[in-house]
Amino acid sequence: MDYLRRKVLGVSAISLSGVAGCLSSDEADDSNGTDETNGSSNSDTDNDDILDASDDYPRDPDLSQRETKSDTRKIEEDEWIYYEFGFDSTGFIEYDFIVREGPEIDVMFLDESEYNYFSNDDRFSYKPELSALESAGKTVSSKVTEGSYRLILDNSNLGEAAPPTNFSNDVITVEFDLEIGR
Repeated sequence: MDYLRRKVLGVSAISLSGVAGCLSSDEADDSNGTDETNGSSNSDTDNDDILDASDDYPRDPDLSQRETKSDTRKIEEDEWIYYEFGFDSTGFIEYDFIVREGPEIDVMFLDESEYNYFSNDDRFSYKPELSALESAGKTVSSKVTEGSYRLILDNSNLGEAAPPTNFSNDVITVEFDLEIGR
């Protein structure tokens, strides 16, 4: 393995700052109805203190806000990219990816504390229920506990998938959609 060639391609961060439901005095209303003219709701059926009209997850009391990202990236052989984010309480992640060109990859969901082990080619631990090893595409989703995490798209031999040993730079093109819920 060529340690000098391996590097992190890029760093992307998803900022997930939460905003609790704050109502101004003219927005507060004692009714629990739905205004059929604009589809807004004055109710809070999931009891998360956010009116369902403003709630991206009106049936889940643990979640209220959603952030999404879609991208297409090229990842050189022996490189990886990652997205880092944190949750102050229970959260939700869903991602969907497809390798459009190149070999299969590993997509791994790690606690922040495990990333140094991964990047130093040491043994590391990942969340199997939120990872997709040796895959050309998959949809993965689950709730997560509070903490800091990294989602790694890996085109190296640090996981299960490994680029071919054909003395060629096997660049992959991967499309992905990511949803984070808080």
